[in-house]
Parts: sequence; C-alpha cells; structure tokens
Amino acid sequence: MKTEGQDVKVGDLLAEIETDKSVMELESLYEGILFKNLVKEGETIPVGADICILKNSEIIFDKKISNTTNEKIGKTSICAHDNYFKKSKDSSGSIDTKLKFRGNLINLNKINAFGKYSTTRYESTSLEKFIANKVSLSKKNVPHFYVESEINLYSLLCFRKKINKFLKLNSLSSLSINDFFLKITATALNEFKIINSSWKDGNIETYNFINLGFLVNTKVGLFIPVIENCDKKNILDISKEAKQLIIRLRSCEKNIQKNKPCTFTITNLGMYGVQNFLGIINEPNVGILSVSSISERLKLVNNVLINYPFVRISLSCDHRVLNGVEASEFLNKIKFLAENPHILPLY
Repeated sequence: MKTEGQDVKVGDLLAEIETDKSVMELESLYEGILFKNLVKEGETIPVGADICILKNSEIIFDKKISNTTNEKIGKTSICAHDNYFKKSKDSSGSIDTKLKFRGNLINLNKINAFGKYSTTRYESTSLEKFIANKVSLSKKNVPHFYVESEINLYSLLCFRKKINKFLKLNSLSSLSINDFFLKITATALNEFKIINSSWKDGNIETYNFINLGFLVNTKVGLFIPVIENCDKKNILDISKEAKQLIIRLRSCEKNIQKNKPCTFTITNLGMYGVQNFLGIINEPNVGILSVSSISERLKLVNNVLINYPFVRISLSCDHRVLNGVEASEFLNKIKFLAENPHILPLY
C-alpha cells in the first residue's frame, strides 16, 4: 500500500495480511518514513515476521512492560504480530532487543525462590479462569471421540483464486480459506442436523437454526464470535461479517454478541503451521471442527508425480449424541464439498 520513501502516519494502511482464517488490514501504529519493505506482495511469511521498517519513528512501551516511554529511536520494525516489537539503540540497528509479552492484563502476584532458581506466579484474569473452567468441565463431562480426514485443496484453491481475482477487480475484499470452511460447514450441517444439536437433561435437542462459531485469539484471550443463520448467508456476507467480528473483538469492544447461542464451532490453526490437532468441544455443542495448515504432498497421476495441496481436518464428537458412522459421514460431506467447490451454494 505504501512505497519506500513515503511518509507514514498513525492509522495509515500498510498492507493486507491474508491467513487461512481471514484477510485483515494492517494499520501503522507509528509515524515516520517507510525506510524499507521487507516482504514482497504475495510472499508467505511466518507469524511475527518483520514486514517493513519505519525510520525516525517514536515508540511508546507500556509502563508495566518497560520503563522506556516516548523514546526516540532510529528504526522501528513493524511486524505481523501485535505483541512483538524491536527497538534499536541507534540507526545502524547494531543493538537489537526483542520484547515479547502477553499483555498488561495479568498482574504479578508472587515470586517463590528455590535456591538459584525462581518461579513467577501470575494472577489469572477472570476470562482465563472462565475458559479454564469451561474446557475442564467439557473434558470431564463429555465423552470425546475423534474422526480425522484429509482434503485435497487443489480445486478449492484454484476456485478461490478465480473468485478473488474478480473481487479485486471490483474493489471487494478477498475470501480466505476459513470463509470457505464456514460456508462448507454450514452447508453440511443442513444435511446432518444431528451434528447441530446439544445434549440436555438426558435428551438430544436439535436446533432449527445454524449459528456457527469460530475461535479468535485476542490480546485478552480466546473468544468465539458467532455468525447467525450462517447457512442462509452467501459467502461474501459470511466473509464480511467474520472480518468485522474479528476487528471488533481485537479492539476490545464489549458485549458485541451478548446472548447469541452457538450451535457448532470451528477452530483453525492453519496460520501457525500446525499439522494436526484435536479441539475440545465447546459445550453445549456436540462437536467442533479443527482445521490444520495447508501442506504439499506427492501424488501419482497418470504415471507422473505431482505436488498437491492438502489439509487435515478433525472432528471432536460427543459420544452421548453421535456415533462413529454419523461423524464419519459428516466429515466426508465436508471433504466432498471442499474438493468440489463448484457445487457449493455460494449465493
């Protein structure tokens, strides 16, 4: 969005960062001159990597993290992660120190010393205690079982590329892989209503609506924003709503979805390079879909070895409601829709 040598002000758009989960705009937190772009357009980089350098910028550290405030520095590296910064002693960048912190929401409570070693105890926030209690009860009370599958993403990635090219020509936001999985899952839930249910007082209750939740990490912890009636919305509306929910959550807006029930949940760790993982069910849901990172694998086609992109998905299930056949059929439906995106009802 900016070229080297241009002035940058607070709030200026520096780049669009695309992950498996969403496409987000990265705004500058600092003022200065764009000294150097470190990443080319379309290049894949790890979370936390530097993307550009601003010259003659000013950076302010939180007092709870550092005693340095309003410190003039020679260069500031802007990263693709909110909680990671570099500061240089001089413009040559000869002395770099890395500052990585969890945030100022956890207060130091007590330090216990054991000889030359010591431990630091932090007071958990109310949100962290709530999450810890919720997942502990889920693992204790819900008999989990798991089914896994592997999806060939070649057709979906080609399909997505064509759609995003059209959207770009019309100045519309791109679709992420996660947008497709939200639409695919909502479509599959329409057919497998037993997955869109809950266990209550010894009985199974199925929902007449599909409210799809997806996990989002913020500075204060994990949240599950909900897209209401997801099966009735087209993929562009799903993408737009998901992006808005993420922005509002990460800006610490309160009560954005109070009293909105979630009937099924998706968790995606693809942007972190995770090859496979099993989610913990978000009660009262009876399942959670886990999506891993995209990898490449050799496949023999017409006696020729070719690379094809694939992703592993897993479904954590409540055995009080679901059996292995139902779970496998649901996962196979998701696999079928992902490998045949042209039949997906996008509108």
